[in-house]
Amino acid sequence: MRLLGAIMLLITATLTAACQSAETVVHIPSGPITPNPAALAGRADCPEGWAAFIEAEGAYSICYPPELRAWFVGFESQELQLGNLRNYCDAYIHWESVHHAPKSDMERAQHICDQQESPFDSPVKRPTVMDLNGTPVASCVIDGWQKPSVPNRHLIRTVQMELPWGQEGMVIVHLGCATDDLDAGVAYWIPILATIRSR
Repeated sequence: MRLLGAIMLLITATLTAACQSAETVVHIPSGPITPNPAALAGRADCPEGWAAFIEAEGAYSICYPPELRAWFVGFESQELQLGNLRNYCDAYIHWESVHHAPKSDMERAQHICDQQESPFDSPVKRPTVMDLNGTPVASCVIDGWQKPSVPNRHLIRTVQMELPWGQEGMVIVHLGCATDDLDAGVAYWIPILATIRSR
């Protein structure tokens, strides 16, 4: 009987340790991120007064202005969300430790569009090579209307970008805008996204 009790205690302890380990490794709580001054984060190249976010394993970093708020979203991956209420645009950023087969920028842009599904009405997809301060970035721009059930529905623009600037993977950016001037909404983000650095 004592042996059975000892075995049960050992199993309980093992399962508890495994759960705690899983929570430590996998679970990344969602919630706001306290802005980290860029200079203290090791990004002296950021514009003055901006904050910087560095991915937990150092895969990438980005500078962002003080009017933006930053959150963690998701649980099994550390996805960064940046957004504000001024231009009704949010950016979701995460790291993928894989590379696609080599293609031209436009071929990669077409591949991104082929993989994207839009939840909006009458979506129009445009494979595009965007210019991030002189760096070409394969992207897919999708314009589509919110569902008719949404009051005062807007035309939504989403932009999916792949930034394979590092040697070990790529930074994926998903930008979503619902504003009266979609071009200006996206243009606001270009100098911000251009500060992304990856390993």
